[in-house]
Amino acid sequence: MDGERIYEELQLLTFTAGGVRMAADMSQIAGMVEPERAEAMGVRLSRLHEHMLFREGPVIYSHPRVLLIKSSGAPSGIVIDQPEEITSVPIGSIRPLPPLFALCAGSKAVWGAVVRDGGVVLIIDFYKLPLTEDINRRG
Repeated sequence: MDGERIYEELQLLTFTAGGVRMAADMSQIAGMVEPERAEAMGVRLSRLHEHMLFREGPVIYSHPRVLLIKSSGAPSGIVIDQPEEITSVPIGSIRPLPPLFALCAGSKAVWGAVVRDGGVVLIIDFYKLPLTEDINRRG
């Protein structure tokens, strides 16, 4: 496997967004700050729940944080609620989304799920969100 790296597990940050448990690959995250700090830094912000169709009604962020997305372009960040933990997840334990749920999610960014602590955690690829589609992901 010349130059090809095989991953046996992902380092995921688990969090809540719009009342839904989610996780993101730590390799896409440059840092985490409070929303006020992100605004002062000139970070282009987007609330994660606005990109998902499976959540209706008002969404209240009780402990909002901004995940700064790694890029070499303009700084961008995703507002989440209640960051939980960084955890290692074996690649073999990640399951694809059922086709019907994938359609309901409304975003190709949600690509898989894993069972953690008795519940399902959706895994999201920040680089597939509209906010980050135009940035250089190799930053």
